[in-house]
Amino acid sequence: MAMSGKKTIAIGMDLRKPKLSTYIGQQNLGKGLTSYLVGAAEKEEIINTTELHENFYFINAGPIPPNPAELLMQDRLDELIAYLKTQFDIIFLDTPPVGLVTDALLVNRFVDISLFVVRIGHTKKGLMKVIEDIYQQKKLTNPGIVMNGLNKKSNYGYGYGYGYGYGYGYGYYED
Repeated sequence: MAMSGKKTIAIGMDLRKPKLSTYIGQQNLGKGLTSYLVGAAEKEEIINTTELHENFYFINAGPIPPNPAELLMQDRLDELIAYLKTQFDIIFLDTPPVGLVTDALLVNRFVDISLFVVRIGHTKKGLMKVIEDIYQQKKLTNPGIVMNGLNKKSNYGYGYGYGYGYGYGYGYYED
């Protein structure tokens, strides 16, 4: 997104086991989201630049708090997101996996689309059932799946067969 000219920010909202900083080659040091939420930092202090791209910024999770779910329900988070919407074109919220803790559901109020990143050959098949349940129950806004880790070489082949099955489709989300 940043490479297409969109000013983009990623926010580390996994306050239990922060990983966003590691994914982008940074360290989860200093002030971050939790610092802002407890009033120990201002918005401008927690927004970081990266060497990845001039249009890509991030907010690390900050120090691990004893009460992550409570922090994510604060009005101060609403204020931060409202501010970021005026400054950035794209905002990514990196949350813990859905189903383990409620954090992703707590921040759903801010999202336009919920993406599940699944790694082929690593993500447990049971998670797909969880994703389907979330879709059916409309727990998250516009759920989608990003498949990661596909190895083109190992999936080459040719075959012919006959089968019968059924399927279902996804449409646009409506309230």
